[in-house]
Amino acid sequence: MNDYPLALLLTALVFVLTTYWYGRSRYASIYHPVTMYLAFHGFVFVIRPIYTYLAGDHFIYLNFGFFPSESTKLTALAIANVGLLAFVLACVKTGSAPLAFKQDARDARSRAHLIQPFLLVALILGPLAIYSLISTGESWSTMRFDRATGTTINTAANGWVSDAQQMLVPLAAVFAWLLRFRLLGLLPLIAFVLARAGTGGRGPVVVVCVGAGLLWLFDRRRRWPTGRMLVLAVLLLLAFHAVGADRGASIRTTLYGEQTIDFGSDPRNSGLLSGMDFANLEFLEWIVDTVPDKTGTYGYFVDNLQVFTEPIPRKLWPGKPIGAPIKLLDFSSQKRIYGMTASLPGVGWMQLGLWGVILWCGLWGAGLGYVYSRFVRSKQGNFEVAAYFAFLPIFVIAYRDGVVITVLKNSVFYLGTIAAWVAAARVMGVRDPASARRAALAPRARREGWAPWPEAAVRAARAAAAAAAVPRARRRGDATPQIVPRAWRHRDPARPAE
Repeated sequence: MNDYPLALLLTALVFVLTTYWYGRSRYASIYHPVTMYLAFHGFVFVIRPIYTYLAGDHFIYLNFGFFPSESTKLTALAIANVGLLAFVLACVKTGSAPLAFKQDARDARSRAHLIQPFLLVALILGPLAIYSLISTGESWSTMRFDRATGTTINTAANGWVSDAQQMLVPLAAVFAWLLRFRLLGLLPLIAFVLARAGTGGRGPVVVVCVGAGLLWLFDRRRRWPTGRMLVLAVLLLLAFHAVGADRGASIRTTLYGEQTIDFGSDPRNSGLLSGMDFANLEFLEWIVDTVPDKTGTYGYFVDNLQVFTEPIPRKLWPGKPIGAPIKLLDFSSQKRIYGMTASLPGVGWMQLGLWGVILWCGLWGAGLGYVYSRFVRSKQGNFEVAAYFAFLPIFVIAYRDGVVITVLKNSVFYLGTIAAWVAAARVMGVRDPASARRAALAPRARREGWAPWPEAAVRAARAAAAAAAVPRARRRGDATPQIVPRAWRHRDPARPAE
C-alpha cells in the first residue's frame, strides 16, 4: 500500500493548522520570523511535493540517479514536520511580544538628518562594493569545487573583496527608505537588481527586494503585504527562476548586447517546480538515506566550528581546511547530489538524527524570536529599524541553506554597513532626533515609573488628559465622556504629544 499520498495530506494539514494557530495570535505579522519560515516550509515541503506527485515529476531523481524508498520519503516528510513545529514553538516562546509601531511623523522627518552620514558611508564603501560586483566573473573563474566536501573554495581572489558587493544590499534598501521610496531613492536599488541579476546571482536580488518591501510596509504601518505586493512576489519568483535558468545571459544581452563572457548555465534547472532551486524535500530524502547508515555516524554539530576559520582568507592561510575544520561526516564515497541545500531540518538530521532536528530548529527559532522581541520592545529608532530589516531578509536564504555560516557571511556585510552608518553619524555629530528625544525623557520615565516606555507613558498621558477633560466638560455642560468601545481596546495607541 502506498502511504505517501496520505503523508502528503497529513503534512499539508499540519501546515494549515500551524498557520491558522499562528495567524490568530496577537503577535502574527509579516515582520515575525515565523511568517518567513511558514512561507518557506509551505512552498518547499507542502506545495511543491504535492505538485511533483500529482504531475509525476521525477526530474531530480532521474538526473541524479537517486531513488529513495517509501520509508525514506515518509521519514523525510516527518522530519520536515517536526522541524516546523520545533521552530514555530521555540520562536513563539521567545518572540511573543505584540507588534507596536512606535515610529511617528517625527521619526520620519528625522531621517533627513541621517541622509548626509549615510551618503558619506555610501561614498566610502560604495566603490569597493561596485568593484566587487563588476569583477564577479573574474572571481568565479578562481573558484574551485571540492567534490569530497561539496564546498566551493576561492583559490586566488580574496573572499572579502569578492563578497564586498553584499554591502550594496543594505545601501540600496536603506537609501530607498530614507528618500521615502521616491523614484530617485529607488534608482540605486533598480540598478543593483539589474547588475546582480546579469551575473546570474539571485540570492542578493531577492534579499534586497524583500528588505525594501519590509521597510515600505513598516513605514506605512501595515502588518501584512498588499495584494499588489503579493503579485510582485510571484513575479519575483518567476524572475528568480528565469535568471537561474540561463545564469543572467538574457539580461546581459539586453543591457550590453552580445556578450562573449559565459557564466555557465544549469541544464538541470528544467522548471520552476522541477529543478534544484526548491528541491529541499529530495535533498532531505538523500540526507535521510545517507546519514547515518552510509556515513556510519552523525556530525554532532562540529561543522559549526567553520565560523572561526571562514573569515581567514586562504591567501593568508594556504593550508586552510576546506569547509569545516573538523569533519565527522564523509560523503566522498557516496553518490552525492551536488549543489543541494540541506534546509534547517536536513542539517539537524545530519548532526544528531531526530533529536538534532528538534534541537537545531528549536535553537534557530528561539534565537530569532529573541531578536524579534528585542526589536519590538526597543525604541524603534531609525537605526534600530534599518538594522532589523537588514538582518531579517537574510533568512530568505538561510532557512534554505540551514547553516550558521550563511547568516555569518551576510551579517558581516549587511549589519556592518549599518554599523558604519551609525558611526559616521556620531563622528559628524548627527544624532537621530527621535532617539535623542526618547533618551531625554528616560529620566522622567524612571522617576515616574513608566516601564516600559513608551506604552506606560501613553497610558499615563491619556489618563491625565481624561482627568483634565472632565472639569472642562462640566463647565461646558457636555455629557459624560463616552466609554471606549471594546473592539478598540487592542488597537495601537496614538503617541502622546511631546
